[in-house]
Amino acid sequence: MRTELPAETSRVRVSSTAFSTGCQATRREVLALIAAAVTVSRAAAQVQTNRRPLRIGYLTPGPHQRVVDAFRRGLADLGYVEGRNLILDYRSADGRPDRLAPLAAELAQLSPDAVVTLGSAAARAAKQETATIPVVFAPAGEAVQSGLVQSLARPGGNVTGLSVNAWMLNQKRLEILKETLPSTRRVVILGNGRNTGPAQWDRLKPSGEALGIDLLPVMIAGIDDLPRDFESIARYGADALMILPDAAFDTAREEVTALAAQHRLLAMYEHRAFVEAGGLMSYGANIDRISYQAAIFIDKIVKGAKPAELPVEQPDEFELLINLKTARALGITISETVLTRADELIE
Repeated sequence: MRTELPAETSRVRVSSTAFSTGCQATRREVLALIAAAVTVSRAAAQVQTNRRPLRIGYLTPGPHQRVVDAFRRGLADLGYVEGRNLILDYRSADGRPDRLAPLAAELAQLSPDAVVTLGSAAARAAKQETATIPVVFAPAGEAVQSGLVQSLARPGGNVTGLSVNAWMLNQKRLEILKETLPSTRRVVILGNGRNTGPAQWDRLKPSGEALGIDLLPVMIAGIDDLPRDFESIARYGADALMILPDAAFDTAREEVTALAAQHRLLAMYEHRAFVEAGGLMSYGANIDRISYQAAIFIDKIVKGAKPAELPVEQPDEFELLINLKTARALGITISETVLTRADELIE
């Protein structure tokens, strides 16, 4: 933040008559004014030089370097640059949910100006650790239902950010699956039983009935034994697979997409990183864009906005990605209707 001196302080205009007639000021008085102005200017420069850099913690459930880099770009566009006026402390739980709490405590001990989190579990860990340091989730699912905020309009407390409507998106993903493969009759719904999987499943059940699809819920206890989990899923003989949004699956997306391909499962995921890793298709918000937008929240908070009064935002743009190479490997012909709706086709 630049410190600007008022024009009348930073510049001293001296009348030529001040030295000759003494009617406006004596020479000594003018020199004193000049010296005072120089002193103020130097002091302001010293304040600018010595100002403590903005310090931000960033907590993720797994390696998400691209998302963090998007946040960096957002901050840079607002004038915050690492090595100059920004310190970014990044911590990843490396796919181990039990590490989120101690990492949140570690970040809190650094006394950052704010903490940014990816996913609901990381946001909860940060909220439980501190009630004073601002926390910006980017994103979290169902922020009100999960207890992160009191309401979207007035979050209350020290937490705010960007939230996605998981129920609405899950319903849309199921509809796209049905449209992609009209003969679909049975779909396995894979969720994390230790996180929000069961709650998401409860809200999705009616959608299956409306579409005439039998939904088979599989709630697993984490990602420690995914090969065995996928073997069990394959035995159901389902037409397709839908992965419920969860940070654990996101962390293991390369393994998840490889296992889905191995068992020749037509699979729907929550965002583009899965499709770029070889998954068939995804529908959801652009997480990189959300992380970029988190920088705007940080800037507002630094300038005095209170998280309790800073409304939670929801993305209004969603993207459909399809991996055509994976479709060919699965022997699937995707209709032109679905292809023309896709925001991006990956060869």
